Amino acid sequence: MKQSLKDADDVTRMSLNEIRDKLTSLPTIMEISDELLIIDMLMKVEFEELIEGKSTLFSILDDIELSHNDVGFLEITKENEGEFVKFYNWLKKINSELNLGISDCLVDSFSDTEEDIERLISETSETNKGNAD
Repeated sequence: MKQSLKDADDVTRMSLNEIRDKLTSLPTIMEISDELLIIDMLMKVEFEELIEGKSTLFSILDDIELSHNDVGFLEITKENEGEFVKFYNWLKKINSELNLGISDCLVDSFSDTEEDIERLISETSETNKGNAD
């Protein structure tokens, strides 16, 4: 049975493989708190390991992006948006400095703030209302 990481021990530094193992214990669509924990763990990985474990890193990023783009982005609040923006900036930094080849689309999916999401929902509602008329 898949579980949440909410009650997991606070681990200061984990390897990419350990993070991958934690991630596989979670549902595909994670709770926002689990997304944030995985992101926090990932940002503590040494740069050398990110380069050496690029395929594992990409697998982890794909899983986080899938969850975040499904419903996670709808749970962005003023309280947690800073963590996602921090992750977005970290992704841009490692992608540039380490030349990892992470897609801009994946990186950009973590740049939205609560205000961006509210605007998107409002625009979508207006478009759908116009199409219904």
